[in-house]
Amino acid sequence: MKKTISVILFLIMLFTTAIPGYAESRMNNSDDSSIEFFSDGSYMTTTIQIESETSTRATSTKTGSKIDRFYDSDGVLQWTITLKGTFTYNGSTSTCTNSEVSYSVSDSKWKVKEAVASKSGSSAVGDFVVKRYALLIPVQTESVHMTLTCSAN
Repeated sequence: MKKTISVILFLIMLFTTAIPGYAESRMNNSDDSSIEFFSDGSYMTTTIQIESETSTRATSTKTGSKIDRFYDSDGVLQWTITLKGTFTYNGSTSTCTNSEVSYSVSDSKWKVKEAVASKSGSSAVGDFVVKRYALLIPVQTESVHMTLTCSAN
């Protein structure tokens, strides 16, 4: 009797610990993140997210976003810029069918002066110019070129 209970408890423990580990690894595969540090202590995080994916017999469609968040040297969010792209692919070719840009500013010292979306082949492209002002004078300019590409597969 004790042996049967021990086996059952062992199996329960085995399955309950295996499931969360699998779910965590699946979630990490859908997003890709990186961080870039600058000499003044500020930094930018970049996250790529897959938002939707649909398939038919002949082609598949995928929509994803690339999000840059800029923080000052104290770790306070200053602004966020986003490039969103929609792609069709069929195993041999990939095409960007839509490209959009958006942004939000968290600190009123910063202004987005340019936000342009374009597409080129299998890539969505976003170009941004963000400026920080002190007493109405621009004291810092950040130019960001973002590219989001989808492979044929």
